Amino acid sequence: MKTYLAPMAGYTDRAFRDLCRKEGADVVFAEMVNARQVLAVPDKGKELLQITAEEKPVAVQLFGHDPEALKEASHLLEEWNVDYIDLNCGCPARKVVKTGAGSALLKDLSLLTRIIRVMRASVKRACLSIKIRAGWDSESLVFQEAGKIAQEEGADLLFFHARTRSQGFGGKAHWPWIGELAGRLSLPVVGNGDIRTWQEAALRLEETSCAGIMIGRGAIGRPRLFREIKEGRTYQAPREDILNHLYEHYCDKARWAGEHKAVLQMRKVAPFYVRGFPDAKEIRILLNKAASLEEARKGMGL
Repeated sequence: MKTYLAPMAGYTDRAFRDLCRKEGADVVFAEMVNARQVLAVPDKGKELLQITAEEKPVAVQLFGHDPEALKEASHLLEEWNVDYIDLNCGCPARKVVKTGAGSALLKDLSLLTRIIRVMRASVKRACLSIKIRAGWDSESLVFQEAGKIAQEEGADLLFFHARTRSQGFGGKAHWPWIGELAGRLSLPVVGNGDIRTWQEAALRLEETSCAGIMIGRGAIGRPRLFREIKEGRTYQAPREDILNHLYEHYCDKARWAGEHKAVLQMRKVAPFYVRGFPDAKEIRILLNKAASLEEARKGMGL
């Protein structure tokens, strides 16, 4: 059973990917990227994704609605030796769907078919995956149709976040949908949604017979979740270990983004690490004021 780190804008940069890989994640996705952005300034796109020869396997998710742009971007990613190329058909963000991309593709299955077809023709070596939601809303569930299209058009893998677009990230992921789709397709289906413990992962695998687990928000601040799932046990990390892990994240990010950007960008990540601490609020305040790695370290009490 493979575990996957989901692409998350603002979170799955190289530093976080490296941490999750060290903790046992099999495949870690970079932040999703607009196909046209990759094509417009290729060197900038590669820099944005922080892809280097040392990172293996490399996984990138594209979004867009133009078949030709997605075809060409897929070809370029293969030239960069990307190992997993994913089409985003699930992002619920308004700024994405208003362009016809993300979850909006679930409202136009003929366009989705054309996109997968041209991407498959362009991708010769890499694993071509599709990430979907259940549909636009509860009145328009199309996951069975979308899954069948992905299979018939030659996709290698299907990631299924068991929510509708209208749910956003609210409510609960409906894992029986994942089991239903996994039972109908020969295409491997990887389940996604609300996995926060190894026990939940084990239960969902047993219930659905899916091919793997993709984790998004549950791993933020807890990259060790991947190790827990692999080993089937909980690590009761002491406070100091958690803070050391957090500081390691700061330092890794500084290596890629520079110290100033790192301490600013970590302000939205750090609260996930210290959640549940009796002095979490005080730590957050100190880290929000930190202007250097040293000040961040002191704010953690290390």
